[in-house]
Amino acid sequence: MPQDPTALMTIAHEKNGLTGMDIKPWHMRGTYRVYDKKGKPEYEGTYEEWWVSPAKYKLSFTNPKSMQTDYATGTALFRDGSQEWLTGPEFLLRASLVEPLPDPAQLKGFTLQRRTQSFGRAKMECVWLTYPVGPKVTTSGEFFPCACFEPSLPILRVYSIGSSSRVIYDHLVTFQGHYLARQVQIFFSGKLAAEMNLDIVEGLKEPPDSIIAPPSGALQIDLSKITFKEASRGRWPELLRKALPVYPEEAKSTRTQGTVKIKAIIGPDGHVGNLQAIDGPGVLREPALDAVRQWIYRPFDVMGQPRAVEIEIRVIFSMG
Repeated sequence: MPQDPTALMTIAHEKNGLTGMDIKPWHMRGTYRVYDKKGKPEYEGTYEEWWVSPAKYKLSFTNPKSMQTDYATGTALFRDGSQEWLTGPEFLLRASLVEPLPDPAQLKGFTLQRRTQSFGRAKMECVWLTYPVGPKVTTSGEFFPCACFEPSLPILRVYSIGSSSRVIYDHLVTFQGHYLARQVQIFFSGKLAAEMNLDIVEGLKEPPDSIIAPPSGALQIDLSKITFKEASRGRWPELLRKALPVYPEEAKSTRTQGTVKIKAIIGPDGHVGNLQAIDGPGVLREPALDAVRQWIYRPFDVMGQPRAVEIEIRVIFSMG
């Protein structure tokens, strides 16, 4: 268990989840449940994945609302069922299982701070990813991303994605020398939003080529343009670094409030570009654009490569 927070985040990224050069083909299956904003069950579904390599896999989500199966053949991605990109609870649950922590290469602009924190009767070793938020802005520690581990081993137990969301890892097992949670729970604003329980975690037993072969009805996906719909709870990609907008004095004097909608491209490096304000009060648009230009996301990986993503971002201005 390294004492240096940077070393701890590096080894934790290597040992938690199922990424890395040492991973052999695997198969997982589980059930998940999604809750509404009031914390009531909304729907249940099934997740199943056959993984051969970052560029070769079969990934399936099935629920009463939709069915989608991706077939990554190594050179192309085919999709059967719903053709929209899943960026809500399904994708967040899967990402939380397979690669729960950001790549250490993305943490160079952060100041890593380590301290012990209590969760009920349990104590964990936590690392905060802090950064300058803005002039004359005061934030609590919970504003920043934070990863918490077992006291003596780099086993991830809690990952907070800012102050409003938290991922809890439970029923930990060791699989292929990595730590893997068989239960993942995601909370938004203190309420359970989604959870997944794995019932199968095993090495891949079947010949991989037959598993990832797409059916004749599957459509090839254009990976040169990936577009997400309007922002929603549990959105993926994950926002790592957020600059707060400066409320213009002109808007304060007129008590102008509202939401600025921005179309933007998240680049393969996680930085935001090609911004365009498409809705919202005119006096608030430029401050919103100035803030979002400084945001950094975790890259959206598809078939083992980070991809550019078109996304809609909302920046809310409120007088309180």
